[in-house]
Amino acid sequence: PSVQENQAGYHRFAQDVGARYLYQVGNTGQQIDWSLDPVALVSAEMPFPEGATAIRYHQEMDMTAYPNAAPEQADRSLVVSFLNLFDRIDYQDNYTEFRRAMELGDFAFEVYGHEQEDGFLTPVHAIGARMASAGWGWHDKPVGDGFGHVVHAWAAVGRPLVGHAEYYRGKMAEPLWRDGETCLDLGARSLKETVALIHEIAADPDRHAEMCRAIRAEFDRLVDYEAEADAVRRLLGL
Repeated sequence: PSVQENQAGYHRFAQDVGARYLYQVGNTGQQIDWSLDPVALVSAEMPFPEGATAIRYHQEMDMTAYPNAAPEQADRSLVVSFLNLFDRIDYQDNYTEFRRAMELGDFAFEVYGHEQEDGFLTPVHAIGARMASAGWGWHDKPVGDGFGHVVHAWAAVGRPLVGHAEYYRGKMAEPLWRDGETCLDLGARSLKETVALIHEIAADPDRHAEMCRAIRAEFDRLVDYEAEADAVRRLLGL
């Protein structure tokens, strides 16, 4: 199973046919019934009890869609968001106030996803290409991620984030949020100070490039798909 409601049924089926029972866990707060003794493949932050058969890994993304993009490709005065259903979540006010202030300084915003003003980008390579052309990734998301495909995609492409670092505290993407190095943390200073800082960095190509390289380096430090695949194979005895 990959959703918590299917655990008992899949466990019964595994027992009936003599198969091993695996459970893929990909969301923050996803319930795990450890009494069913799953082999748990977890791409979220939940802890494992002592003696559990479990492994933590990063869900694999198509790296041809999200290649490490040269900082020179970036329009440093462009902020892009790929957060779905943005208007329904209570952080909309942060975005509206920040966007209004930035656009007074000739910055541009693009907002993609479900119910967003710029609609959808398809295929997935178009998303990666738009990330590469942006100077900043707006990712102010208080609701939980598991692995967090969008936030890791920004890191893979190599574009600094703008958002509240506290929203990712204790989650898999927490290391991507280092204020002034890989991101601008909206919780670290006032809105006015953040607006001034993003203008200052955008006017300094070398400083912006340093942030681009820093977040990509953090992605490389965290994510090794081949090593994780080998670890999963060993756990499964393959």
